[in-house]
Parts: sequence; C-alpha cells; structure tokens
Amino acid sequence: MNNKSKEEALDFLMSQKGGVISTVSNNQPHSAYVFYDADEDFSVYFGTVIESNKHSNIQENNKVAFVVQTVNPPKTIQIRGEAFEVKDTEVLKNALANYVDIAKDQIKNSAPVTKIDAHGNLILYKIKPNWIKWSDFSGSGEGLVGTILLGDSR
Repeated sequence: MNNKSKEEALDFLMSQKGGVISTVSNNQPHSAYVFYDADEDFSVYFGTVIESNKHSNIQENNKVAFVVQTVNPPKTIQIRGEAFEVKDTEVLKNALANYVDIAKDQIKNSAPVTKIDAHGNLILYKIKPNWIKWSDFSGSGEGLVGTILLGDSR
C-alpha cells in the first residue's frame, strides 16, 4: 500500500468512532459493537466492563479482529491483532474519561457505556494491529483495496 492510501486509511479510522470487535473463546466467535478511539499507529482503544464476553474472551485468547465500515461512501478497514489491557494509570485515567465522552457524544440515548463511571468497572483495551486491510469503493477511491502488514500476519 502506498503512503497516500495508508494516510487515507488512518484518516478514515480516526474519523469514525464505532466499530465491531470480534473475539473467540472455546472455539466460539463473539462480535460486539464498541465505541473506540485510535492513534497514529493504527492502534485501537476501546472500553468494556469486567462482566462482558469481550473481556473474558480476551483474557482467554487475546487475538482479535476489528472492523469499521461506512455504507455511503462504501469504505471499510479491517484489522487483526492482539488486545492488551491498558494498565498505565495516567493513560488509563485520561483515556477512559475520553472514551466515555466519545460514547456520550455519539449517542444521545441510554446505551450501557454512558452510565459507566470512568473510575468504575470499565477496562480499557488497546488493539495492537499486525494486519490491516483498507478498502475504498467510493468514487474517489476507485475500488482501492490495500493491505498493510505490521508484523505477524497470520
């Protein structure tokens, strides 16, 4: 993937705030919609509660997949990598507060995450990607599909 496409993929990832995280436990897949934030390294940060399937599945198997898509214009970014719990207290404090703010800003209703205190039972995960696929089927993208390998691509 060329640098321009990589920049477009990163811009897309950072411009969106909701995606689907997929985990596996006991050979059973589980997917869930989450609010997220991303950084310049394509790392994705999302929160979940200790009682969630996401959390227990990641504790058992930290290999995950994450996807963000839009229908109009048709674009998608698919990420595979490993999820790690963020334990740095300063990063955690700021990120959890920002995460809850993102969720509250994006949804004007009573989704469970909007009721979570940033210092409560919310855990922040960081997905460190090792494989990324960017697809842009909008008129400007002309059917662009590119893959970024960042490490172990299995």
